[in-house]
Amino acid sequence: MKADQRQETHDARPRRRRVWPWLLLGFLGLLVLSGAVTALRVSSVSESRWKKFNTRQNELLGRLRSGDAERAPLLGEPSPGNAWDGYFTALKGMETLTESERDAAGEAARAPVPGSTASAPKPERVELAMALLERLRPQLDAIRDAGRSGSAMYEIPWHKGLAMEVPWIRPSRTAIQLFVLSARRRRQARDWEGALEDTAAGLQLARDAAGVPLLIHYLVGNSLTFTVLDELYMTLQDPDLPPGTAARIADVLARADEERILPADVVESERALVNETMRDAVRNGRLRDIGEPEAMRFLLWRQGFSLRIAAADLDERYERVVNTLREFQTRPFSEAAPQYDALSPEGRGDNPLADLMMLSVANVDRSSREMRAKIRLLRAGFSEKAGRAIPLPDDPFDGKPLGRREEEGKVLLWSRWINGDQGGKGTWRTQDSSEPGDLVLEFSK
Repeated sequence: MKADQRQETHDARPRRRRVWPWLLLGFLGLLVLSGAVTALRVSSVSESRWKKFNTRQNELLGRLRSGDAERAPLLGEPSPGNAWDGYFTALKGMETLTESERDAAGEAARAPVPGSTASAPKPERVELAMALLERLRPQLDAIRDAGRSGSAMYEIPWHKGLAMEVPWIRPSRTAIQLFVLSARRRRQARDWEGALEDTAAGLQLARDAAGVPLLIHYLVGNSLTFTVLDELYMTLQDPDLPPGTAARIADVLARADEERILPADVVESERALVNETMRDAVRNGRLRDIGEPEAMRFLLWRQGFSLRIAAADLDERYERVVNTLREFQTRPFSEAAPQYDALSPEGRGDNPLADLMMLSVANVDRSSREMRAKIRLLRAGFSEKAGRAIPLPDDPFDGKPLGRREEEGKVLLWSRWINGDQGGKGTWRTQDSSEPGDLVLEFSK
């Protein structure tokens, strides 16, 4: 009887339902729904921003492809043709040089300017460089002839993006070093006309390289220009320099100072190359030549980026950088530098591609100003040697006339560089020097 009562009591208790499986299913359902909504939102945003990205990129490429490549040669009158056609043909004959030969040319061409820490080359290295100079004389003559062309149109393969090859860089560096060596030897033999022609040919190739509005061309072209300018520094010190030659060198430098490409143009072209790289990534679903694909794809996903959104975001960052650079590249560097520093977050943050593909605009602007400052200092110095009084050119670093004073039979000309006016205390500093002081050109009266 009692057992029956206990059974009835047990049967009368309400059964407990297991709720947790339903909670889990509900949570999973919310996750799926949230993921679907996010995917739809990302897809919508991605499509909209990708469309605007492509419109901006097509307009940008249209502007860049319509650029004018006509220019007057640094020495003499222009001849028909495109300089780069002749350059490529001549430089191809210099691609087979050994590392030892290239190094010897660089060591022998290095000018012992104030501020340089390079040691004098060994005699056997100079001998090797001179043998190389004689062997490659036909190629150098072809480069000189090509430099007199009235156009320097460089066909940029935009579709290759950052994978674009630049095989001319190493032979161009060697060619310019050999032009410097040849000019020095002719100057020492008092063949001033030959020295002038060699100097102008090397400077022409360097400026045509920097005239291509792409970052690698621009920075390499400026670096090669410094090589020639250092040799001109030594030419200015020669006590036998004829006034007529000094006047012609000043004219060459005046033409070289007519800069066709400014830093903002370079960065805008780099923006176009990056955009084409991102277009390729979207079309092919891979990040070619810009890092580890799987790691980069994970980083993009973690930050909520699709490749399309990442491309559009990167382009917008570049546009802000270009606009800032275009506004400040002609202002005093002391005003521009803080603005460039403020741009540094553009290269960090939530888009992992920004760290990889953004560049330092401060370095690009500084390289441009330093190159123009040296050209203007030398132009003023050679003008004085020629007995031609010209107004002191403006210092690219602050927009004021270059500094000048005379002391103990010497003339000092200086640019105030990045540290402000030091009263002409400094040296003809080597490229990328960070020591304080002015950029100084000194020569005898």
